Amino acid sequence: MFRLIGTLVVLGLTFYVGYYVGQRSLSDVTKTLGGFSRELMDKTLGFERMLRLRQAALDAKGLVVQAKGDVIDRNYGSAAKALAEAGNALEKGLGIERTGETAAKLKALLSTVHTLQQELKAGNAVERGKLEAVEKRLDELLGS
Repeated sequence: MFRLIGTLVVLGLTFYVGYYVGQRSLSDVTKTLGGFSRELMDKTLGFERMLRLRQAALDAKGLVVQAKGDVIDRNYGSAAKALAEAGNALEKGLGIERTGETAAKLKALLSTVHTLQQELKAGNAVERGKLEAVEKRLDELLGS
């Protein structure tokens, strides 16, 4: 039964393709297929870029959460290292997304993370609220 249905589908598609090519010139058909191919490649590359950007933001968020835990434990050196790694993850994301609204958000976040890292490196306490604000902004970036 499935073999019969499969054969009918293949015959129908063959008839349709033959009819389509017969109505149009072969160059029009190749241009149409070329356009589909380009669209598919553009969408695939855009999807990959978006996934790499989201991964960089997720890595940064995890490191900010780790830094927040270190600040709670008053381990400022480890918190500064975690924020430095979070800054590196954000820079990687900025390398992926160079222009646009997302890039502006990443630059602002990177500036905030570097400022907090410098405060922690100097041995100064940082309010948890500042780290929670960075975490919230990363959540907003991941949500969009």
